[in-house]
Amino acid sequence: MNYELLWEDASPDAVQWVQEEFDALWNSPYAVPLAEAVIQDIDRLAGRRVIATVPSWEKEGDKGGALDPAPAIIETLVYRQEVGLWAHQKFFVKTVFDAHRGPEGKARFVLADQVGLGKTLQLTMAAQLIALTSSRPVLIICPKPLLWQWQGEMRDMLAMPSAVWDGRRWMDEQGVEYAVVGPEGIRKCPRSVGIVSSGLIKRRSAAAEFLLKQQYECVILDEAHHARRRNLGENRDREAPEPNNMLRFMYAIAERTRSLLLATATPVQLRPVEAWDLLDVLSRGDASVLGDDFSRWRKAQQALALVMQREALPTSENERWEWTRNPLPPGSEGRDFEILRRDLGLTNGVSVAPGGFLSKLRRPSLERMNLLFPQLVAEHNPFIRRIIRRTRHQLENQIDPTTNEPLLKRIEVELLGENERDAIPLDGYFGDAYRLAEEFCQLLAKRLQSGGFLKTLLLRRIGSTLYAGQNTAQRC
Repeated sequence: MNYELLWEDASPDAVQWVQEEFDALWNSPYAVPLAEAVIQDIDRLAGRRVIATVPSWEKEGDKGGALDPAPAIIETLVYRQEVGLWAHQKFFVKTVFDAHRGPEGKARFVLADQVGLGKTLQLTMAAQLIALTSSRPVLIICPKPLLWQWQGEMRDMLAMPSAVWDGRRWMDEQGVEYAVVGPEGIRKCPRSVGIVSSGLIKRRSAAAEFLLKQQYECVILDEAHHARRRNLGENRDREAPEPNNMLRFMYAIAERTRSLLLATATPVQLRPVEAWDLLDVLSRGDASVLGDDFSRWRKAQQALALVMQREALPTSENERWEWTRNPLPPGSEGRDFEILRRDLGLTNGVSVAPGGFLSKLRRPSLERMNLLFPQLVAEHNPFIRRIIRRTRHQLENQIDPTTNEPLLKRIEVELLGENERDAIPLDGYFGDAYRLAEEFCQLLAKRLQSGGFLKTLLLRRIGSTLYAGQNTAQRC
């Protein structure tokens, strides 16, 4: 029971005594076998080596191939002290890292999980994996009130160094300040991961312009729905976007980063074209998202009409080929795409199949393409491939085939006090106040049923929840 033996004495008598003490404990009838988890953890610790610098770690990678960040990740606090990642979080992190190191060499996704499913942790772990295998910086852009929350989560969950730009200087995860001179100092981040406020970009500050003067391994934008077009409205989807300052900045920085992750719980607020605008950002510098400049997917109105079934699927073989080839999904998305690519002689690193390659398709592959087209539009279009969105209801009801358990454990809520017998009796002043409150509610209900007051109240409620900007009344 919590026995400790600390002894340092090289004499034969002392050694014999320690051995006898150990044998008595080891062979005790009360001893039980160690749990397998404990044995595995002891084995892990026994083989653990501390590598002091990134260059020395890179040399280790050169001996055995590509750098493997898994040993560093498994030592993070989220695994050693918490419960690790949920299944849906692992999926996103693996998807991002595989794409970053894959044939295309870029990870471009929108993370649109419902609020409360851990978007920040998923993004920060993806950023950590990317930062561990690159020498270029990682930039995180988020609203000012969330700057320290991002840094705190990286520090507390991942033991991950980062620095926050507070408008005048950098501050690292230990609270150490790094003084700089002028807005150009934003380029002198003391950490591989820098966190800046999206307010710098919205007001087009000088510091934000300096961010566009360097290259990044990964850029993450939180609350990405703030990057939007100004000309948003009915029958305006066919118009070229008139970007606000945030959207214009993202167009520019997308060209200067290898991977780009956009996070928002509301990729569509008013119009479906907002989701297309986010894909348009991801596509800058990456033809695998929406194809090249001649792609049908680059025309927002046509793309939305196709995936939302506003128009019938094209029957022309040439037209179906244009939608399929540009961009052509990788072979990893299904056996059919793998066969198509093999028939065309295209590796997964080639995003767009040349238009003339239609004549190269053998008759079986041509028939395969025609049969596959409805599925491509429904399940392999850029919106499905690049926007990852999960809801709590979905995860609580979707069964993991490997464990036969829901992907997310359901949290049951038992409401108490719903019945009269469970109520707490109120006497005196409390009782009088409660009766008056009930009378007020009944009078208010009668007023609401009259119609006019209800209409006014609803309009006020709708106006307060919609986008707070100009022409709010018109939006209502």
